[in-house]
Amino acid sequence: MAGIDQVRLLLKELGPALELGAIQELPGGNAWGLATRESLIVFLEYMPDDDRLWLSAEAGTPRAEDHAALFPLMLQYNAQWRQTGGVRLALDAADGAVVLAYDVPVAGLDLPQLCAVIRNFHDMLEGWSTIVSGGGRAATAPASDDKRIAASGGIRG
Repeated sequence: MAGIDQVRLLLKELGPALELGAIQELPGGNAWGLATRESLIVFLEYMPDDDRLWLSAEAGTPRAEDHAALFPLMLQYNAQWRQTGGVRLALDAADGAVVLAYDVPVAGLDLPQLCAVIRNFHDMLEGWSTIVSGGGRAATAPASDDKRIAASGGIRG
């Protein structure tokens, strides 16, 4: 099955499986917005050149006075890519939102795997949203020792 067709089929099944609030296809036909019942939004974008699904979501916009504490924590988290399975953080702009991101191969992806990825990504997003809103005052970055992170480098269920 072609990658985009596989993604569309999985997304038809994903909403009921995760009891999502909504799944909306975005203009262009290769991106979707997932809304949870709590209104947290996760964006999915199919990258045809790599046959990968890119997940991203805003964890919040830090206050300027919190940058000094938060930015080093984000860099430390990104340096733990083996432990986080490749989940990473970025900034939209120097004073913009913190974005949590992850990409997963589409080949072989099935509904249980996608559900696990979305659930775990959502959990990490909630953790980082708390850290961003608290000015980076966390003892450690979330998910560095999370049991759902596979040693092989992927988020697992």
